[in-house]
Amino acid sequence: MKMKKIGVAALSILLLATAASCSGTRATIVMSDENVPTLAGGQSGSDIVERYSSFSLDDTNAKKIFYLGDEFTTEGLKVTLNYLKFYKNGGRVPDADAVHYDTNNYSVDTSLVDMSKVGTYPVDITCRVGTTTNTKTYNIEVRSSLLETTPNIEYIAGIDLYYKGATTDNDKKIKTYTIDSTINLSASDVEYKIHKRTVNDKLEITDTVLDASEIDASKWSIDFEQIKNDEVGTYRIVAKYNNGTITAGGNTFQNEAVSCLLVNVKNDVTKIKVESGSEEFEASIDGIKLNDWKIRVTREKRGDEIVDYSDDLFTVLNFDEFLWGKSQTITIALKEDTTIKANKSVYINESTTMDIKKYERLTKGATAEADGLFKLAGTDFIFGPDVTFTDRSSNVSKDTDSYGALKFYYRFTIKGSSQPVKVVMDKPGKIVMFFASTSDEARELVMNDANGEEVATATSLAKKQGVTKYTFTCATAGTYTIVNPSGGMYIHGMVIAKAK
Repeated sequence: MKMKKIGVAALSILLLATAASCSGTRATIVMSDENVPTLAGGQSGSDIVERYSSFSLDDTNAKKIFYLGDEFTTEGLKVTLNYLKFYKNGGRVPDADAVHYDTNNYSVDTSLVDMSKVGTYPVDITCRVGTTTNTKTYNIEVRSSLLETTPNIEYIAGIDLYYKGATTDNDKKIKTYTIDSTINLSASDVEYKIHKRTVNDKLEITDTVLDASEIDASKWSIDFEQIKNDEVGTYRIVAKYNNGTITAGGNTFQNEAVSCLLVNVKNDVTKIKVESGSEEFEASIDGIKLNDWKIRVTREKRGDEIVDYSDDLFTVLNFDEFLWGKSQTITIALKEDTTIKANKSVYINESTTMDIKKYERLTKGATAEADGLFKLAGTDFIFGPDVTFTDRSSNVSKDTDSYGALKFYYRFTIKGSSQPVKVVMDKPGKIVMFFASTSDEARELVMNDANGEEVATATSLAKKQGVTKYTFTCATAGTYTIVNPSGGMYIHGMVIAKAK
């Protein structure tokens, strides 16, 4: 029988069941969808995306002590999703802090918890974000006031179970194999200790730890039969120590402890290839749809698999969908491991719904405007006084003056509200800005509409000359003002898309 996926924390179960008791409820509780982070796939319009890495479990304030007959609850448990920052076109943002979101969107597996039996039980917490699923475990204790108030009694309180020779906490609890590998595990590969609890005549409780040489081996058993090497999954090795029965207050208890080790069977993806799909697309600034693409997936073992392209499985890198009238190479990557990539050449046609223009060569124009402003020749961009333009044509091949397929030949510098950028939008549309901080600190661009109301805020990389992309949405026609409130910002280029 295949065992369910569980976490790698220590699992210890104490079963002190009265002979007359019935089985407790074995249930999976699905929590609410509240507090689900809205940018699980990355922040729309930004050069930086946030990618899910793991979740944290904090049981400091969780209710972990229950008594017979209580209803189980995760009251006080804190679950946090952890995201790392990456560039859309590359690796992790250096020195960027991780981003954390508290969530109630997790499932709780209480299949090993029996609220009608005294014991210590593992509770599995599972979070799924996109195609990534992680599980962690914390322990609860179901107590009996009868045992705690019975003098001169002794019972088994749990098992510490580890893989022999392991040095890290993870390796002590879990072994990983590739599918179809030979798995030869036996009792000689594990080590264990037994916890014994004693209540004296003063009702003082003492815990004693016994190693293997101090226990009766005939009462010890370990089951390796549940492991399957031909199916991906996580399996339990179950160990038991049965010390007969004990009697307290006229009730007879089975004095048995159970603990688990984990075996993970995997079949990782090693390569992907675009097998078929559309090769022509219409220009857009909102991404393109690859719904008809078929992707060949190669794993460590067994044959290849053909799957449909899905945003849950793959992500697009290094592609500018608004550069029409030319061929480009689309790079897709496996979302769970973006080092595994595939390329395909495509052609981008002019959009039938949007008038899209790109501006890579920003040069100072001579057209004077009101209030000391001037307009960049051949554009709808209006700038404040004393804007500094810099010729960057000698650097177009460098990462500092490019973004994907875009090459920036000039840039200008703005600083403070006295140096605004104004864009005249005679129709609704979008403004894609390519900008960079003038220092190694993150800075903001704020866009206001014609009424002075803030529309959106974009944040640069915390890296001097690290070009960032952000898409501002203009819901109505009008003149939009973009300012850098403080510090200083380089503006490298823009893409303007207006409804046709």
